[in-house]
Amino acid sequence: NRDERYFSVWAYDLETQHEWEVVSSSEWAAIQPTWSRDGKYIAFTTVYKSPVSKHEHRSDKGDDIWIVNRNGGLPPIQITSGEEPESWPVWGPDNRIFFLRETGKRRNIWSVRANIVDYLD
Repeated sequence: NRDERYFSVWAYDLETQHEWEVVSSSEWAAIQPTWSRDGKYIAFTTVYKSPVSKHEHRSDKGDDIWIVNRNGGLPPIQITSGEEPESWPVWGPDNRIFFLRETGKRRNIWSVRANIVDYLD
């Protein structure tokens, strides 16, 4: 937790009791992390990162979906972008990421295939 609204994603190895910060920022939050099925990647939601979110002062909703390798050694890769808030990523088969997109008062489930994970290896 950074100040009142900024969060980072941490990982913890139960066997070695080693913890590490996977992704963080002093300007936006990383929330709702979820592991890929093979445990190599983490998808997460940003808050207050996109220009639309900042312009509308939309700090209470998700922005976009990003992925990062489990070690956090490479910069995060943006998977979704748009003006609508997107949140709650969940990994499915074949590196497909399911997420909620909020349009007006409706929430719909969308998915995108994260072929970019090959770049993160």
